[in-house]
Amino acid sequence: MKFSANTKPASRFSWIAIFKIAARLVAGIGIGYAGCAAIVAFLTLAFVGLGMERSEAVVLTSTIGFVLYTAQLVWAFSVASIARLWAYSLAVTGVFLVAYFFLSKMY
Repeated sequence: MKFSANTKPASRFSWIAIFKIAARLVAGIGIGYAGCAAIVAFLTLAFVGLGMERSEAVVLTSTIGFVLYTAQLVWAFSVASIARLWAYSLAVTGVFLVAYFFLSKMY
């Protein structure tokens, strides 16, 4: 096979691959953070409502939030479907935001 000076080398990066990585990064970092914040806020109110001291509830749920955020970041790059990643991430965030809203009206 001969190569001539007029042929261009194949591009090493494709825009589709860059978009897929960017979509996973945004879902893992941005939506993952929002989801973990919603879960932490909801659990804090739930634990306080169950009788736990507010400061202890904040420390406990913050620790849980670090674990959940790390798990979200790992899951963002291990799930096969980007659509499923976005759908589940947005659904979990929405559910816990609504639950937090209703629980905050009770306390």
